[in-house]
Amino acid sequence: MQKAFHWQAILFFKGFLVTHVILTSDISRSCHQKP
Repeated sequence: MQKAFHWQAILFFKGFLVTHVILTSDISRSCHQKP
């Protein structure tokens, strides 16, 4: 039971990190494209 929760937390954290990185790069890209 504990292992399942541990893996779930890792997967959730990884997904959160990936989303954060994508959003950050997306924002910086749109900022750079502004005239």
